[in-house]
Amino acid sequence: MQIIIDDKYALAADRYCWMIREKRTRKTEDGGREDYYKSVMWFGTVEGAIKGLTELALRTSNVSTLAESLNYNKHVLASIVTALSPNIKVVVKDTDLIKNISKR
Repeated sequence: MQIIIDDKYALAADRYCWMIREKRTRKTEDGGREDYYKSVMWFGTVEGAIKGLTELALRTSNVSTLAESLNYNKHVLASIVTALSPNIKVVVKDTDLIKNISKR
């Protein structure tokens, strides 16, 4: 099973684990290009894969402030929830970190 999250990442699963896959492009024999997904991280649970994807997307983004990172994180989570919703029941819970930062 593979679920496309956005134009850069996908979540996939086999009978052993969940994987974060990154979209790549390679040359074909006829000189053209084709897209494919390469597994870059592996997790034992879907929850771990979602957290890992959220962190990876944030680390590879070009946000420069804490406020931008929180907004970007919400955007990434919304993309994940939208992509997974037809296949997996997703419940997003607030984290203590976000609550504590928002109060300040």
